[in-house]
Amino acid sequence: MDSLTALLVLIWALILSQLTATFGRQLTHEDFDDILASKYYLFVKFYAPNCGHCQKLAPVWDKLEAKLLSTSDSLVIIGKVDCTEERDLCSREGVMGFPTLKLYKSRESNGVEYEGDKSLLNLETYLRTQLGNTIVDGVTDLASDESAESHESPDTPKSFNGLYELTDENIDKFLSKGQHFVKFYAPWCGHCQRLAPTWDQLAQSFEYDTSVKISKIDCTTSGMSCKNYDIKGYPTLLWIVDGKVVDRYTGSRTHEDLKHFITEKKDIENENTEQTVTLNLSLDNEDYGPLIINEDNFGKIIKKDITFIKYWVPWCSHCKQLRPVWHQLSTKMFANNAITIASVDCSQHESLCNKQQVEGYPTLFVYKDNQKITEYDGIRDLEHIYDFVSDIVANNLLEKDEL
Repeated sequence: MDSLTALLVLIWALILSQLTATFGRQLTHEDFDDILASKYYLFVKFYAPNCGHCQKLAPVWDKLEAKLLSTSDSLVIIGKVDCTEERDLCSREGVMGFPTLKLYKSRESNGVEYEGDKSLLNLETYLRTQLGNTIVDGVTDLASDESAESHESPDTPKSFNGLYELTDENIDKFLSKGQHFVKFYAPWCGHCQRLAPTWDQLAQSFEYDTSVKISKIDCTTSGMSCKNYDIKGYPTLLWIVDGKVVDRYTGSRTHEDLKHFITEKKDIENENTEQTVTLNLSLDNEDYGPLIINEDNFGKIIKKDITFIKYWVPWCSHCKQLRPVWHQLSTKMFANNAITIASVDCSQHESLCNKQQVEGYPTLFVYKDNQKITEYDGIRDLEHIYDFVSDIVANNLLEKDEL
């Protein structure tokens, strides 16, 4: 090796080490913006040094960085931003808590927040599912990509980053099963244009959630479908379950509000699926959900004997934790004619919940012969709630014997 070649090798090594130091570790706002404008993909941790969760994540983040740096062809940069030093950058990127992890795709300024488990395996799996092995490892397999593309069914909607594009030809079959959030739009519509990047971000947020699909349909090219769904303005956002329109979204069109709407609707659907009960079920069935109560049937249900009602809302984490317990309680008490285990969704029946003076969630009220007699505020596990209910039923039977 001559002296000139050796010098060039040394210079290149120094450049690589500088790139590693800049891209792989601490980022300033200048580094950050340079990466966003480059061909690289950025997975970044926004943190504060005194944050306990950030400190716990630090060694995992370093291992993830080291693993990708060992793959010389990787286009993924693992970075971190100290928000006590880069306050403006963190504010600009919408960082609300620590640590916040965001993935920025090549030459895209809008990052998608990672909200999963922060183990090394899950972080690496997330990168591979989001970007593919080609980006993470630098391995190309054009033959397999072409093969997959050639076998794509013409009536299957195309998906890009979790967003499905519907047409007159594929919409009916696609929406016939499952839960869907669909944007009906026109390209010339100003409100549609402003919503477009948020809708793309929303689709990415739910890309790997198999319980819901985010899609869009252009009403200027698929007018028949938009007519069938009675679309009279743009954009129109419909929540569709098994081919039927369940709700029309009319709230704020921020990413967080749209996410909240989807989460709420998914929880309602899951709750209804778990709790729907028909009165003619055979007693041989070993799984019974609580009775669903609304304004129309409330008076009839609590009129006689004992009724134990859970008042809940879909976004309440304590309600979610209680849901399987409540379902098990209903199953255990189903054959007991002296008591009914029931449930009221206060997001759907706010007036009823207000009349019953429900002030928090979940609230568990006991009714006897059309009167509220007590509230359960003990430990919310099956053993304690079952003992509570059994005592009430036993005392009620004892009172009847004395009469």
